[in-house]
Amino acid sequence: MALSDPNFKNNFNLQGIAGNFVDAEALIAFKDLFNKLGSANYDINQDGSVFNNDFRYNYLFNTSLSNLNKADICLLIATNPRLEAPILNVKIRKLFLNDVSIYNLGFFSSLNYYVRSLGNNADILVKILEGNHWFCQKLLMCQRPLILVGSSFYQRVDSLYKLLPYLYEFLHRTNSFKFDNVDFISINSLHSSGNLVTGLDLNIQPSYYTRSSNINYKNNLYYLLGADDISKPIKSSIDSSNNFIVYQGHHGDQSASSADVILPSITYFEKDSNFSSLFGNNTKLKAVFYSLGRARND
Repeated sequence: MALSDPNFKNNFNLQGIAGNFVDAEALIAFKDLFNKLGSANYDINQDGSVFNNDFRYNYLFNTSLSNLNKADICLLIATNPRLEAPILNVKIRKLFLNDVSIYNLGFFSSLNYYVRSLGNNADILVKILEGNHWFCQKLLMCQRPLILVGSSFYQRVDSLYKLLPYLYEFLHRTNSFKFDNVDFISINSLHSSGNLVTGLDLNIQPSYYTRSSNINYKNNLYYLLGADDISKPIKSSIDSSNNFIVYQGHHGDQSASSADVILPSITYFEKDSNFSSLFGNNTKLKAVFYSLGRARND
């Protein structure tokens, strides 16, 4: 059955997932294809993360690297900057060497500077923001708290409607979240995916309120655009019977091994493309290699 067949939607529920290295041009074409087929079930998040992309500050790293040295305290929430952002980790180490205290809330991270652990429980964050934890007084005494939120934080189902609103409300009450000083904004997001900001800018994700109702892992046609790092629970459901899987990409990783159709594409090294950086700036890539074989541009 062709995708243009009017009976297509009656036989398949079209779902799409885009991977970590898909450029802006390919994401736009990906979204346009789904919209023409009457589906909005596409997602840039391979791990089930949920973001509020109504405003860019919800998912950007809002403080420039040159202004990180203005921070007087640093809180890491569910992140390991040594792995997720090594250059940023050097800046955080400089803060430590300048007697700025570094605190961690989340899983233990082996960092190259001393970090004081607050625990590994979201209830601790709620207590801090409600003023029922000793660390709350620490934050209130600081003028420029630097809060780094890791990608695993957004995988929590309560991160969007509970924890983040609490955090924003707390920063507003303490006047630590102001846009009149755009050089330093306290809350900053760290992402492990290279094109997540690009995808959120283009709204490549389902609505939070319709996400749960749209997820149906049976009788679907899955279009995986360079999606090689899908989380295991989602991957096992996609690989079940009655699903038809189309893989378009260049890694040929686990998604390609279970695909019914494989469309080989060139890498981002082999074409001119655009991405949005962690800070929201446009980054233009130039091709440095010629494509090989029959691989085609996305």
